[in-house]
Amino acid sequence: MADLTQLAGSPTASPETATAAASGEKRIFVTPKAVGKIRDAFAREKVSGGLRLGVLGGGCSGLSYQFKFAPEPRPRDHVFHFDDVRVFVDPKSMLFLDGMTLDCKIL
Repeated sequence: MADLTQLAGSPTASPETATAAASGEKRIFVTPKAVGKIRDAFAREKVSGGLRLGVLGGGCSGLSYQFKFAPEPRPRDHVFHFDDVRVFVDPKSMLFLDGMTLDCKIL
């Protein structure tokens, strides 16, 4: 599996986030740089589908992020489209990830 640990999420306050929050719409955002990295990881691993983002119990704060390839969304998933990249988030994780921006930092 590809190393997706270079992808990092952080909340932002953008006009799009404010509009989504005001409407009650659940949203996440992925920067163009992160979309490119996700696309590259899918090509390198020769997989298709989408990137599953999740929040699991564990880690220093009691929660940890999960990034993994998924062939298809689950029936109750929120599905986000960024160009040709799909991102799947389950409803429980969406409670924590709503409004976040996924970006990529090159070390």
